[in-house]
Amino acid sequence: MNPILTYAVQVFAFTTIFQVRFPHYAVYLLAGLFPWMFIVQSVDMCTGIFVNSGSIIKNIPIPPLLLVYVQVLDNFINFFCAFLLIVIYNVVFKSLNYMSMFYIFIPTVSLLLATTSMSIFFSLLNVRFRDLKFVVSFVFSLLFYMTPIFYSIDLVPENFKKFIGNNPLYFLLKPFQQILLSESSEFFLKSIVQSFSVSIFFMILALLCWKKMRKMLVFYV
Repeated sequence: MNPILTYAVQVFAFTTIFQVRFPHYAVYLLAGLFPWMFIVQSVDMCTGIFVNSGSIIKNIPIPPLLLVYVQVLDNFINFFCAFLLIVIYNVVFKSLNYMSMFYIFIPTVSLLLATTSMSIFFSLLNVRFRDLKFVVSFVFSLLFYMTPIFYSIDLVPENFKKFIGNNPLYFLLKPFQQILLSESSEFFLKSIVQSFSVSIFFMILALLCWKKMRKMLVFYV
């Protein structure tokens, strides 16, 4: 209910109170807000997971990364069920093409890989830098306004467009926006390549961090 109610309140605020003039604004907001909430909630919940679960890591013989995987999977189920419900609703009421439901799985894979990798990376860094959790939360709250989620990239002034348009997190959200708004396949293909490139980058970062810290993890928690 949390993502659905958050989405409903923002749609009401922007379309009724602020009266945003944007074609299919509810669909556009859906495409950016739900993936963003999944990223932020997963990273926020996982950043302190090794520190908070130190006794489990020391006393129970389970792979430490399993704690991250379980938390991300739990958030993913929550995100995807809510996301799919609203997509189906829009398909039924003709706001979306039914083909969107098939293509939506492609960027979802990239989103899941990138979010899991970011969660691993920040959770490992937080073992050494205990205040990182608060920094990450603050930075993501700033990035929300610097990512085209509730506004279009076309509304950004030219001198800021390159900076905001090259936000790595935006690359993870953009394919969802293009699918649900039925943009051309050429733009969608480019966005998918960018999205998976960001995912691979975060996966490499997480892997390098894990290789460096896995033997020392139990001593720091």
